[in-house]
Amino acid sequence: MRLFGRVRANQRLVSIVVGVVVASTLLGGCASRPPTGVRGALVPTPIAALFDTAKNRTELDRFAKAYVDFVTAAKTERLVVHRLSRRADKAPVAPLPARAGGPGSLYALSSRGKALALVAIGKRPISAGLNVLMASIDAPALGLKQNALYAKQRFALFDTWFRGPLAEHRWLSVPLALYGFVARDAGDAAHIQVGDGPNDPVFVVPDLLPHLSATAQAKRIIEPEETDAIAGHGAVRKVAKMLARRHGVRADEFEHAELSLVPAGPARFIGVDRAFVAGYGHSARAAAFAFVRALEGVVPARTTVVALVGAANGDAHGNVGLAFVRHAVGQVQLALRETGDAGEPDEPALRRILARSLVVVAEPSGGALAHGLVLNQVQDDGFPDAFQKVLGAFRRDRVPFQISHKWVKWPVLAREVTAWNVDAVGLSIPVSDVGAPIEMVSTVDLYGLFAAARAIVRHVE
Repeated sequence: MRLFGRVRANQRLVSIVVGVVVASTLLGGCASRPPTGVRGALVPTPIAALFDTAKNRTELDRFAKAYVDFVTAAKTERLVVHRLSRRADKAPVAPLPARAGGPGSLYALSSRGKALALVAIGKRPISAGLNVLMASIDAPALGLKQNALYAKQRFALFDTWFRGPLAEHRWLSVPLALYGFVARDAGDAAHIQVGDGPNDPVFVVPDLLPHLSATAQAKRIIEPEETDAIAGHGAVRKVAKMLARRHGVRADEFEHAELSLVPAGPARFIGVDRAFVAGYGHSARAAAFAFVRALEGVVPARTTVVALVGAANGDAHGNVGLAFVRHAVGQVQLALRETGDAGEPDEPALRRILARSLVVVAEPSGGALAHGLVLNQVQDDGFPDAFQKVLGAFRRDRVPFQISHKWVKWPVLAREVTAWNVDAVGLSIPVSDVGAPIEMVSTVDLYGLFAAARAIVRHVE
């Protein structure tokens, strides 16, 4: 019995020790014990470094609140571009002129309302290279097909397709809002928003289509072609008239409109300490918000371009993808008078500029929530040089981070940008439930991403 009692006591002691270790890991960040798949030996400071002063905590809370407001309002690429082309005080950023101003000047370029480049002029000449912070703003959604409204068994349904890598089973029986853009004959355009107003109806993709419910089986499986949303009950003509009368969407405009179903409702804080944010599109838009805010009130070490592209989930080479980024860099070259004999961008000079540049690509790659941002290894020979530049900037500003040592197949954006002969580093924050209607991020990680982007803008030259 004594031996049994000692074993029980030893088990309790082990439980206490394990509890202390787990608690210290959560509070101390990656410096204590990194999560699986993340190397913590190179972490310079614990996550608590962000809270050394009350000022830092106040800044974090203010930043998180601004981000929640942004991600609530910006549910499409066009709305992201509209919001982020304005400063924190909501004043619009001036377009890039023919001749750029001095260090600290901030300018904007956009393409088709779905891609945005913000340019902050740096202290060093452009011949020293650029810092390019690139992020996608193309979040997964249920896109509406042309002539999407159809009837089946007395139900009016929206015919949809998957836009991006979404987890389709998570989008069932979730309130959805209709967002879109319609170009009209008179040359004007209309932005459509149905489902987020206080008295708006919402749309739902049921886990079993209504006309099948009478013969439902115990095992319920929904195929991609069955993820159609309920638009109403009754004849299609009746539903179409209601959409036109109450919400301004005419039936003939479904042929050419850009319409999507996205999760309805605002982003919200999670937990009594408001430590996390639940909302739509974090994996696509958290980096975009952090990168843009990092430019404000800072004179960059060298000219910095924040490039937000709207085509990362499909062909990344179009006029709202990498082609736009390359065009934006050429326009910066012109504005800073690095031109050829004909006043056009000098291609050999542009290639030399890119060879001296650093591109930071925001690509989701896992990691542990509330442990700081994640740096991703790029599988090429130039990785150590690029990585050293970023690490040096992080150490100067005491930015917490994790380093992923898992091999990650980079998406199109990251793979193709390395073909420009630039130094490239992948950077992201951990996101829970990627591809679901509601994703979760840590406010500490969000602020850490902002601090990381600001460190790169300030110190990498």
